Amino acid sequence: MKYRFEFVPVEKLHDHEMIIEATLKACISLTLDRKGIDLPILADDQNYVILDGHHRFHALVELGCKRVPAYLVDYYSPEIVLSLWPTAKIKSITKDDVIRTGLSGKPYTPKTSRHTIRFELPKRFVPLEELME
Repeated sequence: MKYRFEFVPVEKLHDHEMIIEATLKACISLTLDRKGIDLPILADDQNYVILDGHHRFHALVELGCKRVPAYLVDYYSPEIVLSLWPTAKIKSITKDDVIRTGLSGKPYTPKTSRHTIRFELPKRFVPLEELME
């Protein structure tokens, strides 16, 4: 599976799920303790909809970052499998639904979509100071 790494301006990214406040606070704390982030978010390479890493994204925004480390992928690849979490409030979901929701500004409730990636993305530590520029 092809992917590329980029520092993406925060305003270019779109989230398709709401976040859980307690998880966000923990993510902010961990990011501050480490003085950076070790796992880039995952986003669609065409529309910049976040597929994985909503809490990491919002933590970086809260910390004043201007850019977010991201792995950009072809979302429609069969290597990325979409399903629903058992707690989802909807009965079905498609990749088109995720993109449409991300671009609409009206995200799903937390833990709606579940993305399984059939390839490994490497950890890549990025110091906070590199994201402030």
